[in-house]
Amino acid sequence: MSACVIRLNQGKRVSPKRGPNKDAYFVFADSQIPVGTKGTDLLGKHIINIFGLQPEVFHFCPIGIKKCPKLPRIRPPMTNLNPNESLKALNITLPDAPKPVASYVPARQSEKLVYISGQIPLADGSLLATGAVPSKVSVEQAIECARQCTLNCLANLQTHLGDLARVTKIVRVGVFVASDPGFGSQPQIANGCSDLLVEIFGESIGQHARAAVGVSALPLNVPVEIEFLFEVQ
Repeated sequence: MSACVIRLNQGKRVSPKRGPNKDAYFVFADSQIPVGTKGTDLLGKHIINIFGLQPEVFHFCPIGIKKCPKLPRIRPPMTNLNPNESLKALNITLPDAPKPVASYVPARQSEKLVYISGQIPLADGSLLATGAVPSKVSVEQAIECARQCTLNCLANLQTHLGDLARVTKIVRVGVFVASDPGFGSQPQIANGCSDLLVEIFGESIGQHARAAVGVSALPLNVPVEIEFLFEVQ
């Protein structure tokens, strides 16, 4: 990791070093700074981001200490992202909203809640895969199917709302995986959906309640089907 120097208001210079916590950095600074001082206590708004981390994940140690003390693990604050900007940054173009394959509507709104019907891994009019996991469809293929289901959901949501930035919360995701007997990695496949939602919306909006369920078969013999519930403004 390359060295980085933080310039404090009073002109002191300190250099971050990795501490014992995986997501925390420790800084050796002037001995007048108390052990355990948080980055925001010392720098306030004058430091925005170093190595992709917010100030809350920084701790400070007096100079001359060879080993930083182990302090409680601190999570960076949850972030919101503009989904339209995220899609551009991820180089993702939403597909055309898939049409229903039976007698139902793709989206239904009740006050601030929008329900998106179960989405299957259709891409350009064709299924990405068919069959059960893992005998006919690998776990990696199923994860890609989950991502495609998610993109199809967002396409339907975009059509319904007009702007994905109207989403204030992803409430729940229900993931169904056509599974061979004894297969138990449905949560890993569901992460293909969950991780993508967080990439697009950020943690604060994108994290959600979830069920990941193994079933014997799904419509059109698809390996994955996902339903969604959103809160919108």
